[in-house]
Amino acid sequence: MSAAIPSLREAQKALTRSRIVDAARAVFEREGYGGTSIGHIANAAAINRATFYLHFPGKADVFRAVFADDRMHTDEHWRELNTALLTGTRAAVEAWLKWITQWYVNNASLMPAMHEAMAVDQELSREFQPRFDLLTEELSEYLASFPDERRTDERIRIQMLIVMTDQMFFHSLVQGVWSGPQDQLIRVIADTICRSLELDG
Repeated sequence: MSAAIPSLREAQKALTRSRIVDAARAVFEREGYGGTSIGHIANAAAINRATFYLHFPGKADVFRAVFADDRMHTDEHWRELNTALLTGTRAAVEAWLKWITQWYVNNASLMPAMHEAMAVDQELSREFQPRFDLLTEELSEYLASFPDERRTDERIRIQMLIVMTDQMFFHSLVQGVWSGPQDQLIRVIADTICRSLELDG
């Protein structure tokens, strides 16, 4: 059976929602999370506030939608890390880091708003913190290569390295605190990860 064709009304609703999300991203990038209001988003999307509320209950909800299709620290990222660690080579770790680096480059202008949102909204903070609850599941193949008595230590070690990497990328690629070449940043982080996890350098 062929899929049902969306009605014109449904298509218009989807288009309006997409326009709101695009406008919200631009406003969050410009004003930050705290400085953004529903009125700002509605004006940028060329709609009224009533139309906004037909699509989103509030600011936090549209902020979630902005990140819905492109979020850091998802199960996909952990699966790719698991593959890199199982490969066990510096080249595999560097390839994973390059993928993560591109995400930060693509989202650099929005990251300050994310950090601000996490600071003022506990629910968003829980959602956008690195998903360590998924780490053990998605890295299960790599962690299974260790004896039972070492697995907890190895999981903590990986978490520590990921937090370090996340903070370093934020300071260098988002805040511009470090202005060296990206290749050097990736090389040094890869070296740190490989030494800490005793991977093949």
